[in-house]
Amino acid sequence: LVDQELAQIVNELRERTEDTTTNKLCLKIEEIQDFPTQKTMSRAVYDNKAEQLIKEAGAGAPDAQTRLRCKNWLVSQSQVGAGAQFKALPGPEKFKIEDTTFRIMIQQFLMITIPDLPKKCQCGADMDRWGLHWIDCMQCETGNGRDVQKSWHYQRHNDLRDAHIKICKKYLGLTLSTKSQNAIQGQPYLMPGDSIANAEFFDTQKDQYFDYTIVNPAGPSNSKHNPQAVPLKTTQTAEVRKMKEFADALFAKQVHIDDAPFEKKPLAFEITGAMGKGMKEHVKQMLRKYLGRFTEGSLVPTLQQQGDEDHTWTANSFTPMLQQTLAVNITRGVAQMIKTRRRDAKSDRPARPQARRSLHMSQH
Repeated sequence: LVDQELAQIVNELRERTEDTTTNKLCLKIEEIQDFPTQKTMSRAVYDNKAEQLIKEAGAGAPDAQTRLRCKNWLVSQSQVGAGAQFKALPGPEKFKIEDTTFRIMIQQFLMITIPDLPKKCQCGADMDRWGLHWIDCMQCETGNGRDVQKSWHYQRHNDLRDAHIKICKKYLGLTLSTKSQNAIQGQPYLMPGDSIANAEFFDTQKDQYFDYTIVNPAGPSNSKHNPQAVPLKTTQTAEVRKMKEFADALFAKQVHIDDAPFEKKPLAFEITGAMGKGMKEHVKQMLRKYLGRFTEGSLVPTLQQQGDEDHTWTANSFTPMLQQTLAVNITRGVAQMIKTRRRDAKSDRPARPQARRSLHMSQH
């Protein structure tokens, strides 16, 4: 009945006008049934716009290297996980972001010049106008040795680890361990994983040792080794390097990687929040575990229905909550780092000499 009424309305509209444009919009009922959804059409428009932006990346850049860095950055922004921070609504505490920090997040996402950056970093390198150099710079203002653990690199890494552990605990009911010393016999100081999941957690043959890593696709070295801007090549390179280092450590003890008592699993992200292959596979593991907590065949309740105090309109199921939490965690940390270093750089700049006032003193 509804289809008949809709067909009648369309026919009436068609009869009332002879305008060719309106005629095209007023489709026949069989054409409407096969018409793509708004989500599908929107996705096509967004993808097309992203391709245009990537092609035009760095059009105003001063050199080919900068243009390539811009292109790699925009390609990264189009991958799964990237941009999820801007879907996060500031309801729960973990999604609240200070104004200046949020402004820098937007400026970096869109590659808009961040104002008041110094011309040079403390390490002596020239600064770019987006603060990308600081993402890779190993300059540690707190010193060397143990103090390097206080650097932005380690803080970013540890914050990501802690966020993942909390999600596993809250939504999957799993408690990940962080004790991985002595996992390889004879190498007590080597930590092959940042967190550990027992084999029964995700139904794997061996315990999984997760190794988190965050890489910058627009870094000079990474861009140089990815001249075609292949999506996620930076995370792939990081994952391969992690596994090679692990295999070499085992080989030193005459152990083949297949005979290791546990499975090492690199979880690589790009600094934009984009997830590498290993992390995307792990997300599927996590989702299966999450869905397994509910009766098979039943409707999975929303986070709001479960009474989750962190739920929002855009994060009302497990996967969006996971993506938004991790993306906010990574990109907010970068923006906070840029805000702090910019502020410190201003304090370190020599003060401008004040003009001397001319004192006209009368002689008595």
